[in-house]
Amino acid sequence: MPTKIFLLFSFCFFGSVIGKSILDGKKCPIPVTPSPSFKIDDFVGLWYETERSLEPFELGWDCSSFNYTHVSGNKFLVDMNGQKDGKKVANHGTATNDDKTPYVLNLKFGQFDIPDPQWIVEMDAEKGYALVFTCFDKIGPIPVQIKFAWIMSRTRTLDKAIADKLHKKLETLGMAASSLQPVKQEHCLK
Repeated sequence: MPTKIFLLFSFCFFGSVIGKSILDGKKCPIPVTPSPSFKIDDFVGLWYETERSLEPFELGWDCSSFNYTHVSGNKFLVDMNGQKDGKKVANHGTATNDDKTPYVLNLKFGQFDIPDPQWIVEMDAEKGYALVFTCFDKIGPIPVQIKFAWIMSRTRTLDKAIADKLHKKLETLGMAASSLQPVKQEHCLK
């Protein structure tokens, strides 16, 4: 129970700080599928965050990356790496999906199950970019709407035209592009 109270406080606090917490009981939008030809194997591998919403698990992180490794069946390892205050930081977890919705990942990091799935809303394997989105419409019995998003690239930078396109896609999900912050990808430790 203390963990749930901490998570509720964290998500409500951070959500309200950046204007994404809405205590009106609205349901989260269900994103459309990225494309009928989507293959989870195209998503596996190393991604760099170029922009993200403020979220408690990556506060103060720069040089952030996610590496998805297919283990077997519908199970994946997820390695988050970055740096904070000039030192390397990492978090390791797992993700699962199912054959009907391969673009929806259910994540677990240590003892924390991420309560709502992360949708790969848009991805272009050839151009090397992805938009990942999640939304909570309740925490326990409390109706709350909190949205998070990550724009990721196979390289440490992303073309502005692609970023603008992904911002527009995000706005169709009711999330303002202004809620994203750039992730510094310079002077990263090796």
